[in-house]
Amino acid sequence: MVRKITKCIVLVALPVILGLVLMQTHWWPRDYTKSLYSAFVARSPNSYNYSSPHTVTQIELIDDCCCRIVDVIDGSKHLETLLEALVHTKFFSIFKVALYKDCPFWISDHLCQADPTGGCGVCECDENDVPVSWRWKKDTVAALPEPEVIWQGSLDDMWTPPTEESELVYIDLTRWPERNTKYVGESSRIWWSIYNENCFSDAGKSECFQERVLYKLMSGLHTSVSTHLSAYYTPTRLDGSRTIQYTPSLMEFQRRILPERVHNLYFAYLFVLRAISKAAVPLKAMEYSTGDIEEQRQVSRLMNALVESPLMCTLTFDETNMFSSPEKMVEFAHYFKNITQLMDCVACEQCALWGKVQILGLGTALKLLMRDYDWTSSLGLPIQRNELIALINTARQFSLSIQLIEQLKTGNTTGIYLRQSVLR
Repeated sequence: MVRKITKCIVLVALPVILGLVLMQTHWWPRDYTKSLYSAFVARSPNSYNYSSPHTVTQIELIDDCCCRIVDVIDGSKHLETLLEALVHTKFFSIFKVALYKDCPFWISDHLCQADPTGGCGVCECDENDVPVSWRWKKDTVAALPEPEVIWQGSLDDMWTPPTEESELVYIDLTRWPERNTKYVGESSRIWWSIYNENCFSDAGKSECFQERVLYKLMSGLHTSVSTHLSAYYTPTRLDGSRTIQYTPSLMEFQRRILPERVHNLYFAYLFVLRAISKAAVPLKAMEYSTGDIEEQRQVSRLMNALVESPLMCTLTFDETNMFSSPEKMVEFAHYFKNITQLMDCVACEQCALWGKVQILGLGTALKLLMRDYDWTSSLGLPIQRNELIALINTARQFSLSIQLIEQLKTGNTTGIYLRQSVLR
């Protein structure tokens, strides 16, 4: 009898102990723990209902923002069309990135899986694909009437660490879309580090606003990445071609995407949109030069339509109360830099590429929101061209994720696929 009781106790206690051990290791990020709680809530009768078009929750304001969920979902449909067109122009598709930097926190091998359906490697742009003016001019955006405007002052590298020019290569983002690469590697360790190793000095007190913002930005990014991975999950080589078609996995989507994390995606999306709308005047006046006059005009028309969209004309996020003191802003920037450097620890090249694009996009949003600048001036934008490219591509990734979630949560996968040409 005693043996039976002992056996029962062991069987009950073992999963609990194992779970606690996993939570203290690199294999179970804090975000997953929060999401597990959300999963239990989501299964209760009074919880957030994914299948209802406009639930009570969707009518409510998003925490720490100035928009309703329904406005974000509906508004993103129009913005997605504009953002999709923008990121497929040459100006917004050629991105300069350092893919092969050493991980500053642990030893990490940049080895990609040799897989016949594409793997996780990327190829640099052919020199002829890069606009001639970009090859010799300093990496700055064009402005009127001055030819160049750069990010100036002591805040130059406050949000993102500098990179040596010799480490940078040009990548065509349209050739290497964000998708499932079958990479497992150290992704859990990286997400664990993002969530757990960037705690504010007063973390023992009630969670401060800036800590909440950092967590929601990272969780929102995490949700977007998981959405793209789930939506473009299963690879199939099309007959007689070098083209791979990726289709959704509803099982992966249901496992990864939970309501609390979707709310954080809404937050991150509105945060980025607020940065773009704040810079509306200089963005409308800029010259998006690639050497193709017709495309330059097209980009200007698309950008004008983007910044004049209804959702852009709404105060989506109020950045004026984000930091209680200058010291808090410096502390926030320090942790954000740590997260930026963690992207150098991603061994999968395509994963690292999109991680760097979107972290730089969020860093650029922070620059614009925290910058003391005359935003009514049309004389230029105080960021680098590469940062603007990252900002717009990040907005597009988040916008597309919101639309994918709206469709996949109904179980409908019709029309969701991604095609990519491979070299072998």
